[in-house]
This record gives sequence, structure tokens and C-alpha cells, in this order.
Amino acid sequence: MISYKQKYKLEDVEEEFNELLLRFSRDDQELIHAAKTFATKSHGEQKRDNGVPYVIHPIRTASILIRDMGVLDADMIIGMLLHDVVEDTPVMLGEVEKKFGNRVSIFVKGLTRERPLNESEEHKKKSKQEKIDWFLSSGSKELKTMKCSDLLDNMRSWINIPEDHPSVNKFARWMREVETQHIPLGKVTDPFFERNMVEVLEEYKKIARFNQ
Repeated sequence: MISYKQKYKLEDVEEEFNELLLRFSRDDQELIHAAKTFATKSHGEQKRDNGVPYVIHPIRTASILIRDMGVLDADMIIGMLLHDVVEDTPVMLGEVEKKFGNRVSIFVKGLTRERPLNESEEHKKKSKQEKIDWFLSSGSKELKTMKCSDLLDNMRSWINIPEDHPSVNKFARWMREVETQHIPLGKVTDPFFERNMVEVLEEYKKIARFNQ
């Protein structure tokens, strides 16, 4: 079994997040709650591959920043909560900037991978590598940290994807991406990310369906 027990019920994820927010000032708490509400509304009925509400993912990634990295920068937490709204919903970057400010919009833009409609797997593979190369060469420390939080939470969630879900066929590629993209980014970002990415990868290597 995977050593890290990931929360996958929305009420549990929100309860932990709300407790972590007590570390922030009252004004920052209000801004962060507004961003969480906006993210929840924007993602709407979207689901993760394991069937849970999509918004669980950005909330968990923001919790990683606070709980594990000690981040108390409200703009980073807001950017983490909103990191998929431009890529995966009709929300435009200008709306993010108008509601939450220029710095947050810079974070969201940096975490957004532009992709065409009906993107092919080949284009996705190339685009994802180019985005990782950009993080390695040009991404700020803040953006690297945020991206690693995103990648780590994604990795941890694979174990809960049903065996009959189409994404199971992507496990082998995802495992290679961890080795060639995620861990190298984690290594230059913080030992916490490198250590946890390696740990999850090694545990997945022991599970047959991840290596077919």
C-alpha cells in the first residue's frame, strides 16, 4: 500500500484546509476563502479520474504548500487553488487578474499549459516536456514549488483510479514522466518533493498495473 494516505472526501479535505488557514491573518483568510469558492464554482461538476470532485485536487495542493512547505504567502495559496481554472474551465486569465490581482495571475499563467482542442497524445507528450523544461530553466522558486505540489498530489491520486478507467492505460507513460520530468524538477526545488516523488514511484513499481 502507498505509505501516504491521501484524503479523497471533499469534507475531509476542506476540514484540513480550513484548519491550516488559521495560520494566516483574518484578511488573508477571507481572500483565500474567496479563491476557494471561485475555484469550486469554476470547476463545477468536473471530476477527477478517480471520480471525486475536481476541486479536491487544488485544495489538496494548497494544503501541501501550507502543511509541508510552511508557505504563508496568500498569493501562492490562491494561485494554487486556481491553478487549473484557466486550463480546464472557461475562466480567462484576465478574470483571475481582475478578481485576485496581477501576482496571482502570473502564478496561474505560469502553471497553465496551453493546449489546442482535441490535443493528440503526441502533442501532449511534447508540450508537457517543454513546460517542464521551462520550469527548470525559467520558473521562479515560487512557481517550481507550486508545480511540484501539483505533480505530487497527482501522483498520490493514481492509486485510487478504478482499474477499468481509460487512464490506467497511461500509467506506464506517467511513470516514465515521473522519472524524466517530475523528479528532476523536485530535485532542484526542495528535498521534500524529490524524496516524496521517489517514494511514491518506488511503491508504484511494486504494483503490477502500474508497470504494464
